[in-house]
Amino acid sequence: MAASYKIFPDWKLKYVHISASIELEDLLPLTERYFDDPKVDFSIRFLVDLTDLVSSSARFKDVLTLYSLYRRKLRRVTKPVDVAIVAPEDFAFGMSHMFFALANLDSAMRLKIFKEKSSAATWLGVPIHTAERFRTDEQLQPAQ
Repeated sequence: MAASYKIFPDWKLKYVHISASIELEDLLPLTERYFDDPKVDFSIRFLVDLTDLVSSSARFKDVLTLYSLYRRKLRRVTKPVDVAIVAPEDFAFGMSHMFFALANLDSAMRLKIFKEKSSAATWLGVPIHTAERFRTDEQLQPAQ
């Protein structure tokens, strides 16, 4: 499973775990699915975990397509959505910066990139011990 997510309503948090090799075709259905999830309200925060991302052939055009989907889905928000990306490795960090550059063009998202999950959790206001529990695959919803 290359991409999965879980919504934690008590923390108003959506945790996304991306691992192995991921392509745009994997991310678009997952993104559509969680934006259409009835448990998602637009005051929810996002923690995107790229700790296990190994590779991707995504180019800037693919990142732009993904960003455009986020932007479309978030156009009705009145307050920016907090998005923390955990990207400890150089590859994931670089991919995240492409998305970051686009997200800074408007006010729908307040995005930060972190090397450590604990720092991302602190920024989002999620208990750090909770962040360490996130990667239990039986809790996550696979992309379909």
